[in-house]
Amino acid sequence: MLLVTLIVPPIAFADEPEVVFFGGMEVLRIRVGWNGMTPRQRAQATRERLLTLSEKAGRAKHRVTAEDITLDVSSGTPQIRAGGALVLTVTSADAKANNMSLDALARIWHERMREAILRAAPVPVDEP
Repeated sequence: MLLVTLIVPPIAFADEPEVVFFGGMEVLRIRVGWNGMTPRQRAQATRERLLTLSEKAGRAKHRVTAEDITLDVSSGTPQIRAGGALVLTVTSADAKANNMSLDALARIWHERMREAILRAAPVPVDEP
C-alpha cells in the first residue's frame, strides 16, 4: 500500500489583527495570511489597492460610485472588486478567524469597503 503525505503550509494567524484604515475609518481586520502573504502583507496590499483606486478616480474625472465596488462570488471564493480590479479576496480562513460564515464576512467587508472608498474618493475637478 502506498501512503502519500500531503504537506500543506500552515495558515499564518496574526497575534494581533492587521487593521486596514481608509477614508478615515476602520474598514477591516485581517487575521490570516493567504496565497503566500502574511496578514500584514495582505493588509498593506489592500490599502495600496484602495489608494490606487481613489487616485485613479481623481485623475479620470470620475467620482467613484457604490456601483463601482462589487462583490464577485462567481469563482466560489468571494472577491471584492473596484471597476473590475481585485481589491481583496475573502477566504474561508478569514471567516473562521472572525467566527463568521464566509458569506456574512464577505458582505460586511464589501459594505465597509464601499463606505470607505466613497468617503475617500476625491471629487474630480474638470481641467480648463
